[in-house]
Amino acid sequence: TEIYTLSLHDALPIFQLYDPNGNPTQKERELITEVKGDDGAVDTTKETWRSDVNGQMSLAEKKQTEERKTGPGTLEAQTAVYAPTISGSLNLVQRDQKVKEASGQGSWTETETIERPGQNGFYAADKLVTRHAENGSRTTDSTAEYEVGSNGALELHQQTDKNTVRSANGSSVTETNYFNRHAPGYTYDSGDHQLALRAREVTEHRVESHGAVDTTSLQQPSISDPRQLGPAKVVSETVCTGSCK
Repeated sequence: TEIYTLSLHDALPIFQLYDPNGNPTQKERELITEVKGDDGAVDTTKETWRSDVNGQMSLAEKKQTEERKTGPGTLEAQTAVYAPTISGSLNLVQRDQKVKEASGQGSWTETETIERPGQNGFYAADKLVTRHAENGSRTTDSTAEYEVGSNGALELHQQTDKNTVRSANGSSVTETNYFNRHAPGYTYDSGDHQLALRAREVTEHRVESHGAVDTTSLQQPSISDPRQLGPAKVVSETVCTGSCK
């Protein structure tokens, strides 16, 4: 009689990874463990295993996330990311902190901060702030991205503002403005922290008797003056006939 022992790791499905040319590279396994507490807290551990040149699987990354509800409309999540060292032990290489706060019906703000190790311990390397608000037929979304500046502190690097207005018949107009430290082709002072409008995209969804038409137009900085947007140009138009919404 032969006895075979099958571990949980061996029972996990294997995913084949490919390079941009479609050639197979590494293989990967993932093990996700989730524990829910009586207070609604959720602790999640995700282990990622990858194959080496000999096809042997080894632990490539481990993430531990603790998610807690800290208030009536506040949710906090902290994630620790570990990577193996040469000796095979796990080393903390990144910390993520995410806070989501509801400010009203249909309105919330989410802040995600990524910390990485430096000479004097961990430092805030990136921050993403997302705001969402709904007011009747209007929806507003704003995303601000912060990066480490020349002084070592986080500075606002770019921002995207999106406004959508919907009509009763299902039609809608969405205007998206893209801001950056400077517009392409515009010489700027490194001490100037003002954002410049680098592009504006307008998408119009029209519901008509025969179906619907989606039109997207784009404004980009003018060649003569990169600080100003040029005229809008239609870049795509899609016509749908039949049962379209």
